[in-house]
Amino acid sequence: MHNLSGVFVQREKDEEDEGVKMYCFSLVFHAKKKILYLSNSEQEIKTWISAFHYIIGYIDIKDIYNIGVR
Repeated sequence: MHNLSGVFVQREKDEEDEGVKMYCFSLVFHAKKKILYLSNSEQEIKTWISAFHYIIGYIDIKDIYNIGVR
């Protein structure tokens, strides 16, 4: 069991193995420990990332403020 306090969710570069595309993301812990997760479905990865964002209370500044270039 891991404490998810201070954990970052990071979308990783997709990989290809024997012609099969694998979508990737990782959890990065405060001790520089990184756990990589793979799936053959991009939608599944997006669902997992959304779930982890919800669990850790992630908020993107763009969700709060309208940021634009002038």
